[in-house]
Amino acid sequence: MDLPITLLAVGANGLIGLGLSYLVVSARGNTGVWHGDSRDEAAARFAAQGPKNVVARAVFDQGSVEASVEPLQRRIRVHGNFTEYVPLGLLFVAALEASGHTPWAAAVTALLLTVGRIIYSIGVLRVYGPSPLRFTGFMMTWLSYLIGSLACIREGAMLLAGTTPHILP
Repeated sequence: MDLPITLLAVGANGLIGLGLSYLVVSARGNTGVWHGDSRDEAAARFAAQGPKNVVARAVFDQGSVEASVEPLQRRIRVHGNFTEYVPLGLLFVAALEASGHTPWAAAVTALLLTVGRIIYSIGVLRVYGPSPLRFTGFMMTWLSYLIGSLACIREGAMLLAGTTPHILP
């Protein structure tokens, strides 16, 4: 069974996830905050570790840690939000495409999910708090969930009833 829509969606979202992971790791390197998301957490860990972590302590003490860890916190949140929404969204795509009856629903769900996650990420990374991009991306993601959920329910109900689902125009 070929699943080209699913393969494209998984590949694209895999690259997005990799990019978001990189943003988190690079912010950790720039701030010296290796665990958690704040300078206070890092200071508490250094205090607890004592001299065992001399290099990290030196980086922290030299002030190379950014004054604000807000960019790190936003990057962590964007990556976390991505990992919360994308797996189920991709499952909708795979299930719909595997059913063979609603390729349009699989394609629309994949497109809304992927583009929505990109737009949401840009909105959160650029602006703290509400923004048009954040809102648009979130609504696109929710719409992908709504379409994916309803199409899966329709497909499953029709198959259970012994009828063949028809491709909608």
